Amino acid sequence: MSELKQLLSRRVINLRQRAAMTQEELAQAAGVGLDAIGRLERGQVTPSVDTLQAIAQVFQLDLSEFFRFEGMRAPNPVLDELDELAGFLATKPLDDICFYSQLIRDTASHLDKVRRISAAL
Repeated sequence: MSELKQLLSRRVINLRQRAAMTQEELAQAAGVGLDAIGRLERGQVTPSVDTLQAIAQVFQLDLSEFFRFEGMRAPNPVLDELDELAGFLATKPLDDICFYSQLIRDTASHLDKVRRISAAL
């Protein structure tokens, strides 16, 4: 896969995941085929300018944004999960976000206690 294809692939995947969209939803919103989105995300094609423009409009970006690759990071499963979580939380009211945050802290604390007890046995 060429470097350009890989960078465009990562850009589209990242934008789509941050918007909590499926490939099918993105294809429909951009007016392109689902197979075109799949091939683009797998880095199998260099998309046309028209396709990139349609995708950019879905995310309310200038076409030039697709080619600003400074700071693009290599795939990282932890950061990908955090990006997905941020996309999920972005649609929730602050009270729900605070509740989820406290739930995570409480669960982590409980798991730490269980690990300490298990290690002591």
